[in-house]
Amino acid sequence: MKPRDWKETAELIGITAIVASLVFVGVQLKQEQQIALTEVYAASTSSAIELHLAISENAGIWMKSNSGETLSDAESLIINRLVAAMYRRARGQANMRRIVGTFGTAALRDFAIELYENPGVRRVWEAQINNEVEYFKIMSPQDDFRRNYRDEVLVELAKLEAALD
Repeated sequence: MKPRDWKETAELIGITAIVASLVFVGVQLKQEQQIALTEVYAASTSSAIELHLAISENAGIWMKSNSGETLSDAESLIINRLVAAMYRRARGQANMRRIVGTFGTAALRDFAIELYENPGVRRVWEAQINNEVEYFKIMSPQDDFRRNYRDEVLVELAKLEAALD
């Protein structure tokens, strides 16, 4: 074999090794993304379970709020925290879907269903979100991040009400 043939063979082997390593890195990145998404899903499921447990532990307050009864200060604090946690969870899920490129409103739609089915919770959320938007206008007026989620929930609520009322 001539030295030129050796050189060409070595270059071909080098190019093949580079292509193979790039394919390997691509496969590895895809696997890491799938692992990360699985971990996010597991964390989301865990937080949903914790939230439902908190609601169950405070079922009396939940029911009292939905029936329109007056809540004590302590009960108001609990229902406010539960509703805020529900909304933060839905907003966080929607944001994660946007970050990974899987757009969808499932989490916000689920939250809208909760609001529709629980009028006391809806009243609490509407008061919270109006305050939050006002605060957010002061803190970061050019960023529509939170207003957009509120608007998406309101759109889902309107669809639900139009379909069921």
